[in-house]
Amino acid sequence: MDEKEFAEYIPGIISTTGMDRHGHQIPEEELERWAEKIRSEGIPLTLHHDSDKLVGEWVTAEVISYGNFAALSGIAGVYGGNEDIAEDLNDGEFGGLSITAQDYLNTSEEDWQSVDETLSLSVDGSWSQFVYKMIEAEEIESRFEIQKSAAGLALFEIAVENIDKIVQSAILLHAYWKFQLKSGPSEEEEVEPPKIELPNGEMITLPDTTPPEIVEKLVEAGYPVTITPEQADKISQNTEKELNEAVKDDSK
Repeated sequence: MDEKEFAEYIPGIISTTGMDRHGHQIPEEELERWAEKIRSEGIPLTLHHDSDKLVGEWVTAEVISYGNFAALSGIAGVYGGNEDIAEDLNDGEFGGLSITAQDYLNTSEEDWQSVDETLSLSVDGSWSQFVYKMIEAEEIESRFEIQKSAAGLALFEIAVENIDKIVQSAILLHAYWKFQLKSGPSEEEEVEPPKIELPNGEMITLPDTTPPEIVEKLVEAGYPVTITPEQADKISQNTEKELNEAVKDDSK
């Protein structure tokens, strides 16, 4: 990362794998990815996860762990004019620091500016790596953001020109969710279901919507989906079959 001019540097814990008050957790693998991004590019330092309150940026970080607990610790550079905020942060006035982590998948920040329309896919933080790798493998243009905040969600803003790939990914998430339910109740805290938010504000909660209905809702919203409801149902059945066969192979 290029050297930049900062008025002051402050240390802090950016995030941990511990459960927050909303029952959400961030996996250690995700913290490791943040640490690498901070060391190579830097990540904004904000107050209360508000991008309008940008006061500096994290300039270096590493993950430290003990047993099953891990923490992402780092050093933040504070921009000139924010020295009073840095003093308040050191005194604990704001109750800790925050992170706004953004990444661009299969595109760049510059190219993303030319994207005309997007859909938003939100998943529980514990699902972030699964969805990140799926979108990356499908070469879907997306902007990714994760915050351990009030929402506790990982957010994927996806270019609509990838609509058929978005549908396929949604069907895969739907099948995976059903497969997890069949595996029996989890002893962990309840996981937030994956959702797609359309530009008009309509929310499609994937577990409450069948694959054919996902297609129908997107078509009704005016998106040029070429996958038919029948094909969507077939994709879902094949995915569930593959998941069941994988479990059988692992149990041998």
